Amino acid sequence: MVEKKIYSLLVTLALWGFLLLVSSCDHSTSLPDISEVDVAWRFVPFHKNQSKKDSTEVFISQTLENHPAFGNIFFSNVLPVLNLSTEDKKEVLEDYGFTSLVDTCSHIYSDISELEEEFDKAFKYYSYYTSDKSIPNVYTFVSGFAYQNFVFQDGNRDGLGIGLDMYIGSNFPYKSIDPKNPAFSQFLTQYFDKRYILRKSLLAWIDDKIEPAQTGQLAEIIIRNGKIIYLLEKILPLSPKDIILEFQPDEYQWCLMNEPELWTHLLKNNLLFSNQFTKINKLVNPAPNAPGIPPEAPGGVANYIGWRIVQDYMQRSKVSVAELLTTSEFQKILDVSKYRPRVRKD
Repeated sequence: MVEKKIYSLLVTLALWGFLLLVSSCDHSTSLPDISEVDVAWRFVPFHKNQSKKDSTEVFISQTLENHPAFGNIFFSNVLPVLNLSTEDKKEVLEDYGFTSLVDTCSHIYSDISELEEEFDKAFKYYSYYTSDKSIPNVYTFVSGFAYQNFVFQDGNRDGLGIGLDMYIGSNFPYKSIDPKNPAFSQFLTQYFDKRYILRKSLLAWIDDKIEPAQTGQLAEIIIRNGKIIYLLEKILPLSPKDIILEFQPDEYQWCLMNEPELWTHLLKNNLLFSNQFTKINKLVNPAPNAPGIPPEAPGGVANYIGWRIVQDYMQRSKVSVAELLTTSEFQKILDVSKYRPRVRKD
């Protein structure tokens, strides 16, 4: 009898554990159905053209003919060769170092279909939540370490450019390219990785659509950034939160455990409504760390607070995502949210 009871208990525990595992791993039941959402856009893997061009002049003219908006920006700003002689154009575009870089990116991104599928899902989620059908065309290219992302006017819609050479991987020796260039600092290049292409590219596009901060106050900036993070969370529902926030996993864990202390720091030091750039810059922008905050915390850590404020606002106000994005009154969002910091599990 005792053995039967033990066996029964073990079976029950095993079943309970299995159900917990299934519920924790299966996100599909909580995600909206986007199978009927229709979005029109083009994915242009221009980097592949860069690796198989016939001649420099033909390559440029064909690009300008097939992709006039992108081609003009690419050959005027990214690789500014339009006004050069044929010989100088050839020297730039056929430089051994540059062609080797093109080959490297073409190898790493030889199969770009998965990235295209992920963008398509993200755009469908975006359209689902905002009812906005104006989806950008996406162009991948190799820039010679000049551009990571840019947004431009591509006919009657946006265009989104993605410099694949700025996503080779965090182990690539970016610092050796130009040791004095702060753009190649380790706290930035640790995110120059495939895993962050969607997050960084979509952020560039969304940021271009949301009204800039007007007062320069920390509260306004972090709530604006919180809107962007909130939308990224919605349109990239399976991405880990640390990637959505662009924090390292241990930095995100620090935020979860120290949210009350972080909020207290902002209030105690009169930072929340400060517009002094030197005081708030590292709280909202990438940096090795933030002043006055333990080194375990990431630069830009105050954006985590802005995201939590927006989450609370959305829960209390019941407004749509589209309405959130057009709400410019940051004080209203802060007041309605009734934000209270707390230690969280996730």
